[in-house]
Order: sequence, then structure tokens, then C-alpha cells
Amino acid sequence: MQLPAFTAAFSSISSDAPDAKGEVTVFVSSTGYHVIGSATGLEADITSDDVSSEKATGVIIFDADKCDKLTGEEEYIQGGKTFTPWQDAVYTPTDSKGASSFGFYAPGTVTALAGKVIVLHGVYASTVACGILKEDTSVQGADLTQLASSGVAGETTMIVTATKIIGAGEATGLEKNLLDDSHLLADLVTPGSDCTAKNGCGVHVHSGSGCDAEDQGGHYMKEGGTDPWTTIRYTKTSDAGAATFTFSVTSAERLITAKPFIVHDDNGTRVSCGLIEAPKRSALISGCSEMHLFSLMTVLFAGMFLMSAEL
Repeated sequence: MQLPAFTAAFSSISSDAPDAKGEVTVFVSSTGYHVIGSATGLEADITSDDVSSEKATGVIIFDADKCDKLTGEEEYIQGGKTFTPWQDAVYTPTDSKGASSFGFYAPGTVTALAGKVIVLHGVYASTVACGILKEDTSVQGADLTQLASSGVAGETTMIVTATKIIGAGEATGLEKNLLDDSHLLADLVTPGSDCTAKNGCGVHVHSGSGCDAEDQGGHYMKEGGTDPWTTIRYTKTSDAGAATFTFSVTSAERLITAKPFIVHDDNGTRVSCGLIEAPKRSALISGCSEMHLFSLMTVLFAGMFLMSAEL
């Protein structure tokens, strides 16, 4: 299944962060939003300890269509005036130069995101950068089915840019209650200790041509180059063994159609696979502008006219 995808470029809308800019991709599933992006020009050295108010360092989609008309009173695209769906939608931390990469899942059922604003907030919840979402019809995806009776299934969707493979997905049937070291245990002090094995909890595009063991290949990468997939994984699972994931991989190899996408379990074992499908034909057609179609029809009619004149 190929999820709808929307992209936006952030630009500054505040003197608090005049150099703020970035990019974001939002994949929309039946239950919510898989968001992944990056930004620079933000306040430097922000940590989660600095976040103490609603919307602070938030990455939030609003039910508005103009970046220069924001008042701070707009309703969230999901939840109206209720902040709860967006409480984990943050870009912290930032580095010493004010750069951040972020990925998260936010629950929601509103799917009409084209033309809506997505906003970056500062540490005191002010709006600092904004972008307008537009649909990207070049999505590729895979339905993931179990390997070796693992019971693990799911789906993933990706878009390919000039330098990156950006994707998101979901999987079920995994080990329950996993937490890697980016999450804290119940005591809110001790970091998680799962997903430490080689390829543990990994989600990767592989270089092969099929999902049979002999056809999967290794990680899809430039021969002799650095493996860009070693840190790509889901970071936790629910008490039902479900996981969501997002990734942005800078790679020299980006021809992913018909490549296998593999999900690994906590021990690094390959437990689910699906072949990546090219963009749907209907999506490719919808991506053509009316002007392109008009130009094509003009050329066709002109050709028919010349042929009839010669006869």
C-alpha cells in the first residue's frame, strides 16, 4: 500500500529565528501522520529540559492556508483546539548551530493536508518557521508479509529525492514493549536497552530482487561505500508488538523500485519483507498539470491536422 505523502519547505516567519529553514515530509496513514524532516537556523542547544509549555519546539499542522497570516489561535488540523494529538510532535534537541532532524508519529484521521500550513515553534512556543504542504505523487511502497512464519506484517511508503530516500511505515507482530536507548524506562531515568544487536529493529531497503532468502541481498548501498542503513530502525514497540517508523537516508543508490524492504526483529533476524512498487499510474497522471495536458492535446491535434492535409 502506498500512503499519501505531502512535502513542504520551511522558511522563517520570525525575527527570533531569521535564518530558520528546512524541509518536511508527512506520510498519512489511516490512523495518523508519520512526520520526518530537518531544520537549521533554530535556537542552538535546546534540550527536552527546556520545553515547558504547550507547542514549545512543536512541529504542528494547522487548519490554515497562509504562513503570513498566522495569529497563534488557529485550530490544529487534528484535534481542533485540543493539543493532545501533537504532544510528542517536537524537533528537540538542536545542536550547537541550531540544527535538528526529527521524526515522529501523531494520531489523526484528517487526510486533506494539501495547502495546509506546518509550523515550527520556538522554545517559548512562538511560531518561527512555516511551510505549505503539497502532495507528492511519486510515492513508492511495499506491503510487508511475514518471513519464516514470524507473524510480522506491515507496510512502508517512500519518496526519492535528488539525494535521499525518505520513508515511513508500520509493522505488527513484533516483540512487545521494546525500547531502544532513545527512550526512557518507566523510572524516566534509565534508557531502554533493546535493539542493540546488529540490524536489531532495523528497517532497510535491500539490494536483491525478491523476498526469498537467497534473493534478498544486503543493504542497498554503493559498492564499497559507507552503509547508510546501519542506524535506521523502529525505536520502540507497543504492548501489542506494533511499531511505527520514519527514516531519511542520504544515499548514492536510489533506484528502489522492485527492491525488497526488510524488517528485522530485536535480535536482527529478518522477519518481514515486501517488494517496493513503482508509483501508481493514476498518481503519475494526476501529477501532470492541466497545462501539460493541454500542450499534449495541442500537439496531437496539430499532428492529425497535418496528416489529413497531406492526404
